[in-house]
Amino acid sequence: MSTPEKITELLKNYVSHSKEIIAAAIIDPEGLVIGSKMDESMDEDVVGAVSASFGMASERIKREFSVTGHYGAQIETEQGLFLFTQCGKNVLVTLASEDAESSDILPYSYIVAEKAAQILDLEKRDISVELPELEKLEPTRFTFKLIMIGDGAVGKTSLVRQFVEHKFDSDYISTIGVNIMTKSYNLFENVEIKFSIFDVAGQKYFRKVRKNYYRGTQAILFVFDVSRKETFENITDWVKDVESELGDLKKQKIKCLLIGNKIDLPDRQVKMMEAKKLGDSLGFNFMLTSAKDGTNVNKAFGRIATKLAVDNLLV
Repeated sequence: MSTPEKITELLKNYVSHSKEIIAAAIIDPEGLVIGSKMDESMDEDVVGAVSASFGMASERIKREFSVTGHYGAQIETEQGLFLFTQCGKNVLVTLASEDAESSDILPYSYIVAEKAAQILDLEKRDISVELPELEKLEPTRFTFKLIMIGDGAVGKTSLVRQFVEHKFDSDYISTIGVNIMTKSYNLFENVEIKFSIFDVAGQKYFRKVRKNYYRGTQAILFVFDVSRKETFENITDWVKDVESELGDLKKQKIKCLLIGNKIDLPDRQVKMMEAKKLGDSLGFNFMLTSAKDGTNVNKAFGRIATKLAVDNLLV
C-alpha cells in the first residue's frame, strides 16, 4: 500500500469509527490537503459545504501554523465542531457534529495524528492504519522515565512543579544535581501514564554527575528560555551531550520535545520561526510554554505521553 493510500485508509477508519465525525483531513503548513475523507452517507449539498469549510481551515493553518508552531484548538462553527491536532509537520483537521463531545473524539484524533506523522514524516510503512477500541482495552498503566535538559535557570524545575503540583515559585533556587518527582497522567479513561521526572541540573560543574541520570530514559524535554538567546543556542550542545551517553536519539526511539519557556516575559530574544527551524532540524516537535501561568505545560507533557502510549500500546 502506497503512502497516499495508507493515509486515505487511516482517515477512512477514523471517520467511520464515530458517528459524530463528519470528515477529516491532513493539511500541510502551506494549506495544501495531503489527504481527506468524508462520511460517505452525506448528500452532495453537505459535501460542498464541508469542502468549503476545509478550504477555510486550510487558510487558517497557512496563516497561523508557522507562527504558533503547534495546534490543539477547538472551534465551533455553523458547519460543526472543528478540532485541530498537530500531526508531526502537518495538522489533522476533524469536523464533527455541533453536538459532539470532543472528549470522546480527541483520544482517537491523537492516535490518528501520531500514526499519520510516522507514515508521512518518518516514512514508516509498517504502521497499522487500524484504530483500537479504547473503551474495550483492559485498564493499563505505564511507567516512563522522562528527563528535563537545558541550561540553568531556563525554568525546568518550575515547569515540573507546575505540571506536578500546579504551583509556581518566583524565588529561583538552582537544582543541585537532580530533582526527581513523579506524576500520573490519564491519557485515556483506562490508560494511565506514570512519569518519573528527572530534573537535571544545567550548570557545567554538574556535567559528570548528570550523565548518570541519562541512562534508561524514554523521553526528554529540551528547554530554553525565550528571553535568553544563549540558552537557545546551547540546545544543540545539550543534544550532543545526551547522545554521547545514549547514542542517536532517533535510533533509540527516545521521544523528544523542544520547549521555549518563559513566554510570559516581554523581552523575547528568540524568534518563533528560528526555534521551529531548529526543532525541525533535530526532528523534535516544538512548543512554547510559561511555567509561571501554566500556558501549554500540560499540553507539553501530554504530547510526550501520547507518543509513548501510541508506540507502546496502540500501533
